[in-house]
Amino acid sequence: MLGLRSGTVRLYPHEKAWETEAAETIARLKEILGDTADDVQHVGSTAIRTIMAKPIVDIAAAVKSLDAVLEKQAALEKAGFYYRPQTDLAQQLLFACGSRYDGTGDLQTHFIHVVKTDGGAWRDYLNFRDYMNANRAAAKEYEALKLRLAAECPIDAGREHYLAGKHGFIQSALRKATVWSYLGKTIRIRIDRPIGYVHRKGDYTLTYPINYGYIPGVPGGDGEDLDVYLLGVNEPVREAECRVIGVVHRRDDNEDKLIAAPEGTSFTKREMEDAVRFQEQWYDTFVQTQRIFLHPVEGEFTVCKLPDFSGVDLSKPFRFTAATDTEFSLVCPAEDAPQTTTDREDGWRMFGVGGQLDFSLVGILARLTGTLAEEKIPVFALSTFDTDYLMVKSGDFGRAERAFGAAGYPVTEPIRTR
Repeated sequence: MLGLRSGTVRLYPHEKAWETEAAETIARLKEILGDTADDVQHVGSTAIRTIMAKPIVDIAAAVKSLDAVLEKQAALEKAGFYYRPQTDLAQQLLFACGSRYDGTGDLQTHFIHVVKTDGGAWRDYLNFRDYMNANRAAAKEYEALKLRLAAECPIDAGREHYLAGKHGFIQSALRKATVWSYLGKTIRIRIDRPIGYVHRKGDYTLTYPINYGYIPGVPGGDGEDLDVYLLGVNEPVREAECRVIGVVHRRDDNEDKLIAAPEGTSFTKREMEDAVRFQEQWYDTFVQTQRIFLHPVEGEFTVCKLPDFSGVDLSKPFRFTAATDTEFSLVCPAEDAPQTTTDREDGWRMFGVGGQLDFSLVGILARLTGTLAEEKIPVFALSTFDTDYLMVKSGDFGRAERAFGAAGYPVTEPIRTR
């Protein structure tokens, strides 16, 4: 399914065809834009694999000059990308595809958002997509909101209500996505509250035991520059180049903070928590040190040995099969074990690793299993095309949750198997 009538709000389950269409569209745009475009990527809800979306593909193009793109307007429209001037979109150009724009019908199929490479809009498009793909709990919350808004909308005239209803969630998620995106990155910060700085406000006095600064030009949750705690530098400084090693998430405030340290230095999650407690003690916070989220999968699983796969219903989710020269094996929810099972081991619980894991990524599974090994928790690992799953015995599940949390891997909303 691709395309909707103008103004219509209908949501459809994610389709692989949207990704294929996006890839083909990106290739066409790159050919037309040439060196004008620094990057072109699939964004928006059709780029979030775990949620329903309107079947309209959104593409973002990062360019050096918006004027240079307008010079290519004729070539773009010849290829089916029609310029749609927008008075409410500052520093952004919008192009659209579909029969509504070529005069043959009323379907909208693609929106192309052209933004400056060095602007915040480009960063927001990518951060929101990547954060939603990594954090299934946030993605499902977004989907639930979209479904509720879609149900409230008139079928052919509800677009404005739908867009307005999403705005608050998107802004909140972008704040989380921005800080999350910096984990592991090298940044340069300015220090405005060095070691020994005394902050006074009325009867309140706070002395800073560590350097505290910000990333110039990157907005934080309060609209000011994004704040950074600097560890590992034991004298007052004015500037620092450092690597982001943690994020302080505030559950009761919109100002999440970064934790950074000089390259080559390391701190445990507990050491980070202790270092920022002088200020964070007044908030309900947790520290994240990894970009990965973990999702408990509901229910218990069994590992089965079978004579063949003839009795396995592969149309249902959470069926993992393996065939070797000596056996046929199946992992599935315990209540769905086939009657043909010749041997089985019950009592397993499962964690799903949040987000699509690219095949080029190195060491993720090793770090996760290593976290469990340190607690002497046996683990059974399963890999799929998109991600990984870790199984532990039911009696070890609580310890595994605590171990992951202590290691900086947030354990979020469970995945349903039904």
